[in-house]
Amino acid sequence: DEVGDQCFPDCNENGVADFVDIQRGTSRDCNDNRIPDECDTDYDADGVPDGCDNCPDIPNPDQHDTDGDGVGDGCIVDCFACGDCSAKLDGRYEVVRLGADIIGALGTCININTSTAVFDCQEHTIDGDAFGEFDYGILSVARSGNTIRNCVISGFEIGIRLEFGQGSVVEDNALSGNGTGMSLAQSPGNHVSGNSITQNKYGVRLVDAANNLLSGNTLCKQSKYDLVDSSATPPSPANTQV
Repeated sequence: DEVGDQCFPDCNENGVADFVDIQRGTSRDCNDNRIPDECDTDYDADGVPDGCDNCPDIPNPDQHDTDGDGVGDGCIVDCFACGDCSAKLDGRYEVVRLGADIIGALGTCININTSTAVFDCQEHTIDGDAFGEFDYGILSVARSGNTIRNCVISGFEIGIRLEFGQGSVVEDNALSGNGTGMSLAQSPGNHVSGNSITQNKYGVRLVDAANNLLSGNTLCKQSKYDLVDSSATPPSPANTQV
């Protein structure tokens, strides 16, 4: 085209235009952004650009993904106690899995200290001492976009509590024997689905928590009320239960 290669970007400074490096296979371009991989952003410095890295915050140059879910094995970690799980839910890992039952927890057990993570109990139990006030099985404050799933929670004032966050998914949990099974406070736009919430004092309490979707839950046999929704007064959008 009569335009010299030197007139085109050459991020790796090898004297060859970036697009030529890519065409020749001298450089890879895994995300097709026309920038050689060696020049692309690589937060964890593992040699895989962030746009292609299945675990962008933790070095995993092998990119192993045993279950093929798009999340690298290096971003999945197991935990075995309240403090252990809370410490790992700090943003380093995309998926934190409970690897054993927790029995007789004192105070609040799990604190979720990050957003857009998955906490999967894998059907393990989180059991409290049934005596504490303001103790929660799982507590998330000012965090959004998380997923809490497959937890069996009993013996807390509140089994799962979300405060000041939005856009989380709470699914396939079993909450019984708590003061309140689940509480959403000033937390809009969450999806609560497929949970069994039975034999608590209160099932689900929504406090200034609008535009949430509750679907496919078993919500019955509480000693007081299955659902308490104080968020239905306009102008807040109503919550939906289906």
